[in-house]
Amino acid sequence: MKAYFLIVHYNTPEATLEAVASITRQNGFEARILIWDNASSSENFERLRQGLSATPGNAELHRSDANGGFAAGCNALFRLVRAEAADEAPVFLLNPDLVLPNPELSAQALESLRALERRGKVGPLGACVCHYDRPDVVQSEGGRILPWLGRIAALGRGRRFRVFSPSRRYRRVDYVVGAFMLFRAGRLSEWGPMPEGYFLYGEEADWCLGIARRGYPSLCDRNLRVLHHEGLSTGLRRRNPRTTRLLFRSHLWLFRKYYPAFRPNLILSLLARAAFYALRGRREEAAALVQLVKDDLAGRSLAVPGLPDSVGVKGYP
Repeated sequence: MKAYFLIVHYNTPEATLEAVASITRQNGFEARILIWDNASSSENFERLRQGLSATPGNAELHRSDANGGFAAGCNALFRLVRAEAADEAPVFLLNPDLVLPNPELSAQALESLRALERRGKVGPLGACVCHYDRPDVVQSEGGRILPWLGRIAALGRGRRFRVFSPSRRYRRVDYVVGAFMLFRAGRLSEWGPMPEGYFLYGEEADWCLGIARRGYPSLCDRNLRVLHHEGLSTGLRRRNPRTTRLLFRSHLWLFRKYYPAFRPNLILSLLARAAFYALRGRREEAAALVQLVKDDLAGRSLAVPGLPDSVGVKGYP
């Protein structure tokens, strides 16, 4: 069976090559590896191109002239898949800094998808994402929106990985993290593109929430473990005022689109977080968060310096 493995790359050639190597070791598939480069530096693009030429798997590398954000890269890959894939073909969307740790994982994920499809409609299927350097510690089992608390939470974060019984193996989530998700190629026509207004952070949550409204809930297989260099491809491990604004404006947009009645709860939650940052000595991040709230309350643009202003862009909440 042909399976599609999609990666959006931006300036992480070594990690991406490790991800590709883990894909080539997967059993049970004819792997079709498609990589979309989001206008990386010439040096990093060339390192990736040369590395791929020396790696088994015949990965197909495409390059964009401009970085339109994570969702734009995903949608470009989705168009390539729709142009050639059979409806039943499995599609794995992976972060460039994610590793499939055992050669049976993709086949196991597809078996899970089949089992869930026998029960009814299924949206994107996620896995238990664990730390690359601490493989027994969970990063995320997907996300949950808590409107009354004004929070967006990563489920399972910090717990020890373990194998669950069949009755607890699958967990319904509000969204699957973009590090790993599985779905059928034919669903792309029905689900539509990933919203591109976010540029980074929040687009997969918006996509999954919209898919759920069409009757396809997102689920996580908590017995499937994948390994992730958290923040390597996004910069979140190097938190600063810019990434703080970028991350939490996505929360504002998600609440504006899906939970407008709970927007005051989110505002209070963000201000409480800003106070926490200030107490911890993270004063620049606290100031960035307060300014973001002020801009939102005043109806000003939530643009991030150096990135496109998404207001008015199709897909913006």
